[in-house]
Amino acid sequence: MNCLDHGRIRAFLDGELAEFERATIASHLSTCAACRHMLAEVGTTADFAARMLAAPTVSAPEAALARFRSGLPISTAPQRAAKEQPMTTRTSSGPRRAWITSIATLAVLIGLLALPPVRAAADQLLQIFRVQQVVFVPISQERSQQLESLNFDGQSLFLSEPQFEGGEPQPPQSFASAEQAAAAGFALNPPTELPSAPVSTNYQGWSSQDMSFQVNVESARELLRLLDIQNVSIPDALGSEPVRVSVGNVASASLRGSGYTLDLTSGASPEVALPEGVDLSQLGSALLQIYGTAPAQAEAMARDIDWTSTLVVPFPADLSQVQQVQVNGANAMLMRGGNDESQRGLSMYWQREGKFYVLGSTGLDQTELIVAAESIK
Repeated sequence: MNCLDHGRIRAFLDGELAEFERATIASHLSTCAACRHMLAEVGTTADFAARMLAAPTVSAPEAALARFRSGLPISTAPQRAAKEQPMTTRTSSGPRRAWITSIATLAVLIGLLALPPVRAAADQLLQIFRVQQVVFVPISQERSQQLESLNFDGQSLFLSEPQFEGGEPQPPQSFASAEQAAAAGFALNPPTELPSAPVSTNYQGWSSQDMSFQVNVESARELLRLLDIQNVSIPDALGSEPVRVSVGNVASASLRGSGYTLDLTSGASPEVALPEGVDLSQLGSALLQIYGTAPAQAEAMARDIDWTSTLVVPFPADLSQVQQVQVNGANAMLMRGGNDESQRGLSMYWQREGKFYVLGSTGLDQTELIVAAESIK
């Protein structure tokens, strides 16, 4: 059996293959170190992307962030994981799973606040939001546990199932070169600063997708009541019209070189349209209090927040494998996956000029990964 490509490995991880094919691939993995290496790398990147998609977010300026982070420092020294294992969404456990579960419960409400306004809709019925840059802040384990223990059904935040325009999302397309991918609308420039030239590069593209859903305002209010957040309210306007989400084309490139692998995924920041009349400052204050910020501090921060340009992503304050770094002056979140010096697993997320980037690697250290990220044009 020939070595596996990125698409087959991702399908294997996602459980999308027939039982016979899964058994064949499992047998191949038991004898092929190179494919096991790629399996770990793809799993690390998939887990990181899932964490970022599940995390609640809210915009904030660095001045407000500095006040919020006082007394809650983000580690900048490299940390080592206790045990190396493939990082897939199916194997997350312990405090990390608790964090993901509690955060996912709030994802709908908080996700509505994640995208800062950049223009008014032509018909004045909707506010349009787009992420421009990203900042990361910690949330304590105690608060995460409190959120997880709430007697609250996160699905109740929807009045109905999300509706996809044009049918369900389609599987990715594969391309032999960057030129072919770009011609199909999936332009992506891989890193140019690498320890050595890659021996193979594969490209994939996911087509754009539009969806809509409607918020259950009463359920959102119940969430605030359960958390004893009394100084803000959820307006009726939030549920007056469907929330519309537009995700553009997403492209990925998988590079394999001597002793390393890299997996880059990038796309335009999603656009979200909210009904007019939603006071983002009020909702932002509520969101900060959901994170555990004291009411007075949350209100002060909300007044200072620049909702037009930045995005705040919370992460567990006591998760030692997460730290904030810089990529060409932009804030990025770095996650560590393994403790074997020959197979170090790192993943990084950042935004630049209206696009998001997720870069996963094995075989590179932190400095090499940042250098690679900064060479992406």
